[in-house]
Amino acid sequence: MTLLSFQVLPMYFSYTFLDARDIAPERRRIMMPDDQILPIDTVPDWYWHRAERIMGHVQDFLRGDVSVFTYFTCEEEPDGTLFHTVCALPDSAEWTVISTSKTVLEALEQHATIRAAWWQGPEYQRYAKAPELPPLRVRLPGFEVPIHPLDVLD
Repeated sequence: MTLLSFQVLPMYFSYTFLDARDIAPERRRIMMPDDQILPIDTVPDWYWHRAERIMGHVQDFLRGDVSVFTYFTCEEEPDGTLFHTVCALPDSAEWTVISTSKTVLEALEQHATIRAAWWQGPEYQRYAKAPELPPLRVRLPGFEVPIHPLDVLD
């Protein structure tokens, strides 16, 4: 997998959105190191909390110090969705799904679009760059940026 500037190096994470869960056998998937997604009989216990499931994350410089993660769900939904983008307010264990996508590239572009919209850090860091990939479309056509969690609370 190609790592973007907003991705993580391989390791284990303990975020609750990565926890093992029951998935119907016909919907179980695993993502290989080359980003190929394959059906699998059982998702291995060691796979659930692998950082390789996280496609993108940003925990600094977003409005309200919100954390945003985009990850591979291990489950193919009936509509083909395989990736979720979730957010949480600081010190919250509650993760809210704010977007879904079917492909790695779509997931990365949605993540980058949300990052750019909610960014409050240095302007030169607003847009993630990855020379190994085609340019990410930021303002992804047809994708509506989710409402920021602080705006939902108002």
